[in-house]
Amino acid sequence: MRYAVVVLPLIALACSRNEAPASETSPPTGSATSQSQPSSLDEDRREGSWEQAPVIQLMAVGTPPLKTFRRSFEAGSKEVLEMETRESVFMKGGGLDTQHLPLGIAQTIDVETRAVSPDGVAEVAFEVRAVDVVETSVASPGAQLMDTTGVTGTYNVNSLGVVSNLELRPAPGARRPEYIGALRSELRWMAPPFPEEAIGVGAKWTVSGVINERRTQMNERAEVELVEVTESGVVLRFDVESAGTREPQSSRGPQTTGLDVSVHGQASLDPNRLAPSVSTLDMKMVQRVMVVGADKPAVPLDVTSDRKISVRRE
Repeated sequence: MRYAVVVLPLIALACSRNEAPASETSPPTGSATSQSQPSSLDEDRREGSWEQAPVIQLMAVGTPPLKTFRRSFEAGSKEVLEMETRESVFMKGGGLDTQHLPLGIAQTIDVETRAVSPDGVAEVAFEVRAVDVVETSVASPGAQLMDTTGVTGTYNVNSLGVVSNLELRPAPGARRPEYIGALRSELRWMAPPFPEEAIGVGAKWTVSGVINERRTQMNERAEVELVEVTESGVVLRFDVESAGTREPQSSRGPQTTGLDVSVHGQASLDPNRLAPSVSTLDMKMVQRVMVVGADKPAVPLDVTSDRKISVRRE
């Protein structure tokens, strides 16, 4: 799951208040640093992709009647998502024990099915049209770090519901939003994919594979259950576990060396619509960080990020 980088700007600012060296956050538009960053943006666009197609394995078929579920998309269809995200960050180590940074935003996202291939793969375009702050803290570095206004992107979703080729682009001329990676995870997991086989209520299956996450390979495994079939669709419950490690990439500042992510979610989904009518995600990430300064020993820091996301289709 891609939101390890999200808390690093918060860590940097928090560390600076404790006289630990801080890494540079996104610079204002027009600075020399911002003009030298296209390679990092290109790298961001490639992140969050499967190393190869995930393996979907049916574990239990459920109770008859059984039905084969497939996603069906229509070119030109448009939908509006209201996505609310609340996050609390807890830091332990390096003199930052029990620090609490609550943040919250509400995003309005336009999604459109641009085209559908003969084999049922939809090409989807989206844009974050508006962002409102719903919660922040005076102890927080500021909700501007969560601002994703103007972010656009595309992704593909096949007839099983597997999301791939997800690319995100900040608004032209804007400061680089730090939360676009979090948005990637939310879009990818707001509705899990179906298995190939016919299933009924109580069916269980797994979705597993390797995700490329900011120069890290994350091993990801989800367990999905069909809990209800309704007139308009289905209700799916799912749990995701993801873990990865990576080597430090810089000589100073906070550097993520490893992370573990867990997600508990539920989605009410009409297979004939692009987005779920309602989806909730409860994410928890434990991020292992080394704070490295000039002429000082590295300081280990554990960061726990709790995120609660609700998605509603208008």
